[in-house]
Amino acid sequence: MGILIYSKKNRGFLFIATTILSIVLLFNLLIGYRIIMRKGEKIEQLERKREIDEIKFNLETLAYSELRRINSEIKAKNCLNGAQYIGKNLEVERVWYGDTTTRRSETGYELIGMRLNNKRKFYTYKKDEKVIFRDLIRRELIAIGKQLNIVGVELEKIIRNEETGEKIYFKARVDLYYQYGNNNPLAPYKEVLKDFEVGVKY
Repeated sequence: MGILIYSKKNRGFLFIATTILSIVLLFNLLIGYRIIMRKGEKIEQLERKREIDEIKFNLETLAYSELRRINSEIKAKNCLNGAQYIGKNLEVERVWYGDTTTRRSETGYELIGMRLNNKRKFYTYKKDEKVIFRDLIRRELIAIGKQLNIVGVELEKIIRNEETGEKIYFKARVDLYYQYGNNNPLAPYKEVLKDFEVGVKY
């Protein structure tokens, strides 16, 4: 009878010891899994950061290259300023004086929108529409009244990376300054390349 009691106690101790050992092993396994997952996440973050830095460097290089090209064209007296380089078109002198059929400049920039006095957007390009840009500008100059007006013309050029299939865009804004009372869209007193941006379209 005494042997049986000892045997039962022994089995109980083994059960408790096995349970505790299993819990410890499971706990260690979970901690190890968590450490591996965190290392994996850190590696992914570092890889993503490296990719972002590489994309940023490439975009900065492209932007610098485009701005250098504009500068060399001005120095060679092929154009007066950055605005002329962005918007020149043989048919209408500037794309913003033409219509939707001549909205692409010689340098590959396409007119995509126009804004008045850095606020209200009064035009956004829509495919297959027929619009005369100088008439739109004239209408806005008349409607706003006699004051100094700035018409911001937004243009975009897209190039495709053949290796990755990514679309890289160059976006520029040209500001046309119209003096007090001037309603003639063809006669701004100043054209300025105001903003320039390079990015990736996914």
